[in-house]
Amino acid sequence: MRRFLNAYRLLKLLITTNVRFQVARIIAKHMLEFDKIGLRGKRRLRILIVRFPLIATLYIMLFPAGLMWPRLFEYLFFLKHVKVVETKVMLDIGTGLSPIPALASLFFPKARIIAMDLERGWMLEQKLGCSALGIQNVEMIIADCQHLPFRGESIDLVSCISTIEHIGNDFVAIKEIERVLTKGGLLILTTDYATDESKCFPYGRVYDESSLQSLIGCFELCYKGYLTTLARKIPPVIRSSIIINFITMIMVKLLKGRKADIALIALRKR
Repeated sequence: MRRFLNAYRLLKLLITTNVRFQVARIIAKHMLEFDKIGLRGKRRLRILIVRFPLIATLYIMLFPAGLMWPRLFEYLFFLKHVKVVETKVMLDIGTGLSPIPALASLFFPKARIIAMDLERGWMLEQKLGCSALGIQNVEMIIADCQHLPFRGESIDLVSCISTIEHIGNDFVAIKEIERVLTKGGLLILTTDYATDESKCFPYGRVYDESSLQSLIGCFELCYKGYLTTLARKIPPVIRSSIIINFITMIMVKLLKGRKADIALIALRKR
């Protein structure tokens, strides 16, 4: 019962924060585009998001970009493991439009949280969303994971959610992450995974058990789990439907590596 309640609290925190962040980002972006946002507008926006989450939820259902139900379970994995390490500096690689920096700020309000991506537009939207929510300890940088602009052993926690499969040289990227992590620092990693070698997705590489192990062998393994979703089996035309994605979320299963789509891994630097 206790485990169920803890899982429920994490899920509630995740969905609430994600909805608020995505709504803040979208509304702030629209206001910026039409040059209508001022100090009073920012205050009203914050009241809308913080005090009226139901209205925010309805709004996000009309603009579902960024609210990806299958991805929420990867974010839940992050929340479950993020508290095990004392964090002064955290780096999120391949942030995109994810709520990871906003979520991390709730757990580490005094830490330096760095959101990193190669896409300048996404970093601007991250800044808009965090500013609208009053988050002040998140900074955005544009950089390549294969050449991290940080000194060695300067970061306590690195999250890399569904990003490593898109990086040109994943081994170089992992070595860079190992270099910047402090001793005992934590890497939370999720990536596409398949036991069937014929499985191939057009947007990045897919790991099997052997290739994944060779990639992360330099770290101490803390946890490895697997996830499967209906999203791989739903045609892209209807995949964006909020109802279909909600059903997908309900039917997600944690597996033991059989017919899995995503690997969930927590690693510690030796």
